[in-house]
Amino acid sequence: IRYMGILFSYSLYSSILLSLLYLSYKWVLAGENQHAYNRTALWLICLVALLGLPLSRLAASIGADAPAAVMPEIEMGQIQIGLEADESAGFQPLWLTAVLWIYLSGVVLTAVQTLLIASRLWRIISAGETVREGRYRIILTDDRSIAPFSWWRYVVMSRSDWNESGRMILTHELQHLSLHHWIDLAVAQIISIFQWYNPSAWLMREEFKTVHEYQADKAVLESGIPARDYQMLLIKKAVGARFPSLANSLNHSKLKKRITMMYNQKSSASRRLRGLALVPALAAAIAVTNIDAVAAVLEETSAARFFVEETSEPVAAEIRTAVNGLPSTESSAVFTREVSEKTQDSQMSPATVSDHTGNAVAAAAEALTAAVSEDDKTSRKTAENADSPELVYSVVQKKPEFPGGDAALLQYISDNIHYPKEASDKKI
Repeated sequence: IRYMGILFSYSLYSSILLSLLYLSYKWVLAGENQHAYNRTALWLICLVALLGLPLSRLAASIGADAPAAVMPEIEMGQIQIGLEADESAGFQPLWLTAVLWIYLSGVVLTAVQTLLIASRLWRIISAGETVREGRYRIILTDDRSIAPFSWWRYVVMSRSDWNESGRMILTHELQHLSLHHWIDLAVAQIISIFQWYNPSAWLMREEFKTVHEYQADKAVLESGIPARDYQMLLIKKAVGARFPSLANSLNHSKLKKRITMMYNQKSSASRRLRGLALVPALAAAIAVTNIDAVAAVLEETSAARFFVEETSEPVAAEIRTAVNGLPSTESSAVFTREVSEKTQDSQMSPATVSDHTGNAVAAAAEALTAAVSEDDKTSRKTAENADSPELVYSVVQKKPEFPGGDAALLQYISDNIHYPKEASDKKI
């Protein structure tokens, strides 16, 4: 829950890539009779969508570090900066918190639904009669309402189906198992859980299943089974319980497309070049994520939290400790940042930022102390003029201040504390 904002932001980024790449695939490749190639293309779309954000961050960090020379290590300790009280500090918009709860609810519900389907599937496998078929297992069930399906190393069908068309069904389902189609569906389902709001994620899963059925249908026809007999079997088994999330069912709903594909000639090798259309689609997807408005939303959701704690402390405790007697500021909020970066700043010597900051604070303290000393001398002279050498003032009429006033103090600190440019570019 602590990192839900980061997960949601990552989900949004990957969903943009997945959506545009899927639409391009559907446009240029889905109708081609090159099933192994299409399956590979679908896998590449999933991998690019999932790894796009980490790879882009890695490329950005390498690009930022490449031109740098020897870079001294800069260690910034705990820096406390006093600012005027800001009512928005420590809070996030209510709508963003609501969005996080909605997203988490969708993830949980989709995951629970997947687990329930898996549980039902396993109960059917456990309750059926097992028949060995090499390294695979055939599960025979008395429930005739269940359409034949396969998952992992199991082929499940009713006894009546086994007696009527057992070998034909087995040829189809064993092709699913030998090609490990269940792995595709498992990955597609995981993506659908974390992108439950994205229609393209669900359509990608269905696209995987369609390609799987094309491959299994092709294996049946190549085994010598008459196409007409096999098509009649598909029509007979067009109804029945299925497990769309995890298993490959014989009665996949794309029956018309499957029968049509059986008569299509294999696509020529040159048709595979159509897959190059995915490259500009990827470029367009990355461009979309870099649009200022989109990038701002991704950045804001990444920093979102379910519970936000407000920080409220006295201002600049270190400075007050260095200069005794300074009054505290009631209307100040303190924002503490722990930063560890490596950078090289033309305005900085190869010293630590903590030392540099300490020098600035020490200079301010020294100036304030000098002002106190000056006022103390004035107080002593006043006491001497009053013929009261015993009199020592504990409170002076003019409070000490930085030479030039508070504005000069802020300007001095601003001129002498430099934030690492690399961290600033990365919005760290």
